[in-house]
Amino acid sequence: MASNKRKFSGQTPQKKNDYKSQRREIAQNYFDVGEEMGVQKMADYIAIALHSPECMKKNVYSRERIDEFFAYLQTVVDFYAKAFGDSNEADYIQQKLDDALKEIYKDDFQPFYERYPYLKDESYKKAKKGWVQ
Repeated sequence: MASNKRKFSGQTPQKKNDYKSQRREIAQNYFDVGEEMGVQKMADYIAIALHSPECMKKNVYSRERIDEFFAYLQTVVDFYAKAFGDSNEADYIQQKLDDALKEIYKDDFQPFYERYPYLKDESYKKAKKGWVQ
């Protein structure tokens, strides 16, 4: 009599909720690809703008200066990206981001959750109420 067990050519047997995790992984992959493409598109647009006399007048950026700009931009991204995650310091980084942008935009400044209305406000202000500080 033949066995009813499936053979998984070296792979571990699938878990009960594996379909959900596969769907979640596929969705995350699509999100990651979209984000990566969006970042690359913005990098292309920024490089063209920085090298354009129409935008930069006589202060156009050379290839080397554009490379320096993007190297610094990566440090900015690395720091502020935590504002969009679920780390325990996200609300702190969101505030730092707001502070930096407030300095730039002054009266035209918009707070974090106005700029990113699709993100859920996960601040801990309500949870801290009643805590001894």
